[in-house]
Amino acid sequence: MNEKGVTIDRMSGFFTYSLLPNDSLTFINDQLITKSYLNGPGWSNQVGKIVNNRIQLNTIFFEMDLASQSDWLETIKKSQLEDLGSDKYLFIKVKPGTEKEWINIFESHPYVRWAELNLYVTVN
Repeated sequence: MNEKGVTIDRMSGFFTYSLLPNDSLTFINDQLITKSYLNGPGWSNQVGKIVNNRIQLNTIFFEMDLASQSDWLETIKKSQLEDLGSDKYLFIKVKPGTEKEWINIFESHPYVRWAELNLYVTVN
Protein backbone atom coordinates (compact mmCIF):
# COMPACT_ATOMS: atom_id res chain seq x y z
CA MET A 1 0.00 0.00 0.00
CA ASN A 2 2.85 2.34 0.80
CA GLU A 3 4.39 1.96 -2.65
CA LYS A 4 1.08 3.04 -4.20
CA GLY A 5 0.68 6.07 -1.92
CA VAL A 6 -2.76 5.15 -0.57
CA THR A 7 -3.89 5.65 3.01
CA ILE A 8 -4.47 2.54 5.10
CA ASP A 9 -7.67 3.19 7.01
CA ARG A 10 -7.95 -0.13 8.85
CA MET A 11 -6.19 -3.49 8.97
CA SER A 12 -7.49 -6.67 10.56
CA GLY A 13 -6.74 -10.38 10.66
CA PHE A 14 -3.43 -9.90 12.46
CA PHE A 15 -3.47 -12.86 14.84
CA THR A 16 -0.16 -13.33 16.61
CA TYR A 17 1.32 -15.06 19.62
CA SER A 18 4.32 -14.17 21.74
CA LEU A 19 7.37 -16.32 22.33
CA LEU A 20 7.78 -14.60 25.70
CA PRO A 21 6.66 -16.48 28.82
CA ASN A 22 3.08 -15.99 30.01
CA ASP A 23 4.22 -13.81 32.91
CA SER A 24 5.13 -11.20 30.24
CA LEU A 25 1.45 -10.50 29.57
CA THR A 26 1.50 -7.27 31.61
CA PHE A 27 4.64 -6.08 29.76
CA ILE A 28 2.97 -6.69 26.40
CA ASN A 29 -0.34 -5.14 27.40
CA ASP A 30 1.38 -2.07 28.83
CA GLN A 31 2.90 -1.53 25.39
CA LEU A 32 -0.34 -2.12 23.50
CA ILE A 33 -2.48 0.35 25.43
CA THR A 34 -0.11 3.19 24.48
CA LYS A 35 -0.60 2.66 20.72
CA SER A 36 -2.93 5.27 19.23
CA TYR A 37 -3.33 3.16 16.09
CA LEU A 38 -4.91 0.37 18.16
CA ASN A 39 -7.54 2.68 19.62
CA GLY A 40 -9.98 3.43 16.82
CA PRO A 41 -13.74 3.84 16.64
CA GLY A 42 -15.31 1.36 19.03
CA TRP A 43 -11.96 -0.25 19.86
CA SER A 44 -9.88 0.72 22.82
CA ASN A 45 -7.43 -1.02 25.07
CA GLN A 46 -6.80 -3.94 22.74
CA VAL A 47 -4.73 -6.34 24.79
CA GLY A 48 -3.19 -9.76 24.67
CA LYS A 49 -4.74 -12.74 26.40
CA ILE A 50 -3.55 -16.16 27.50
CA VAL A 51 -4.94 -18.68 25.00
CA ASN A 52 -3.74 -22.28 24.74
CA ASN A 53 -1.07 -21.51 27.35
CA ARG A 54 0.55 -18.68 25.40
CA ILE A 55 0.02 -14.95 24.95
CA GLN A 56 -2.13 -14.27 21.88
CA LEU A 57 -3.15 -11.02 20.22
CA ASN A 58 -5.90 -10.25 17.73
CA THR A 59 -5.17 -6.70 16.75
CA ILE A 60 -7.11 -4.31 14.54
CA PHE A 61 -5.12 -1.33 13.34
CA PHE A 62 -6.42 2.12 12.43
CA GLU A 63 -4.82 4.79 10.22
CA MET A 64 -1.56 2.95 9.71
CA ASP A 65 0.81 5.59 8.38
CA LEU A 66 4.53 4.89 8.02
CA ALA A 67 5.31 5.99 11.58
CA SER A 68 2.66 3.65 12.99
CA GLN A 69 3.90 0.80 10.82
CA SER A 70 7.47 1.32 12.01
CA ASP A 71 6.31 1.46 15.60
CA TRP A 72 4.39 -1.80 15.19
CA LEU A 73 7.45 -3.52 13.70
CA GLU A 74 9.39 -2.51 16.82
CA THR A 75 6.58 -3.81 19.03
CA ILE A 76 6.74 -7.14 17.18
CA LYS A 77 10.44 -7.38 18.03
CA LYS A 78 10.07 -6.32 21.69
CA SER A 79 7.13 -8.65 22.30
CA GLN A 80 8.62 -11.47 20.19
CA LEU A 81 5.42 -11.84 18.19
CA GLU A 82 4.91 -14.60 15.64
CA ASP A 83 2.17 -14.61 13.00
CA LEU A 84 -0.53 -17.27 13.24
CA GLY A 85 -0.89 -17.27 9.45
CA SER A 86 -4.41 -15.91 9.05
CA ASP A 87 -5.65 -13.83 6.12
CA LYS A 88 -5.02 -10.12 6.48
CA TYR A 89 -7.55 -7.48 5.45
CA LEU A 90 -6.63 -3.91 4.58
CA PHE A 91 -9.15 -1.17 4.00
CA ILE A 92 -7.70 1.77 2.11
CA LYS A 93 -8.90 5.29 1.44
CA VAL A 94 -8.80 6.48 -2.15
CA LYS A 95 -10.01 9.55 -3.97
CA PRO A 96 -13.76 9.35 -4.65
CA GLY A 97 -14.46 8.21 -8.19
CA THR A 98 -11.23 6.21 -8.48
CA GLU A 99 -12.32 3.14 -6.53
CA LYS A 100 -12.69 0.81 -9.54
CA GLU A 101 -9.30 1.93 -10.92
CA TRP A 102 -7.68 0.94 -7.62
CA ILE A 103 -9.34 -2.46 -7.70
CA ASN A 104 -7.74 -3.07 -11.11
CA ILE A 105 -4.35 -1.93 -9.82
CA PHE A 106 -4.45 -4.16 -6.74
CA GLU A 107 -5.93 -7.23 -8.42
CA SER A 108 -2.68 -7.65 -10.34
CA HIS A 109 -0.41 -6.93 -7.33
CA PRO A 110 1.59 -10.02 -6.26
CA TYR A 111 0.78 -9.58 -2.54
CA VAL A 112 -2.95 -9.06 -3.00
CA ARG A 113 -5.18 -12.13 -3.09
CA TRP A 114 -8.36 -10.20 -3.91
CA ALA A 115 -9.63 -6.63 -4.04
CA GLU A 116 -13.20 -5.41 -3.96
CA LEU A 117 -15.26 -2.40 -3.06
CA ASN A 118 -16.08 -2.24 0.62
CA LEU A 119 -18.65 0.51 0.34
CA TYR A 120 -19.71 2.47 -2.70
CA VAL A 121 -22.60 4.93 -2.63
CA THR A 122 -23.70 7.93 -4.61
CA VAL A 123 -24.84 10.88 -2.52
CA ASN A 124 -27.03 13.54 -4.08
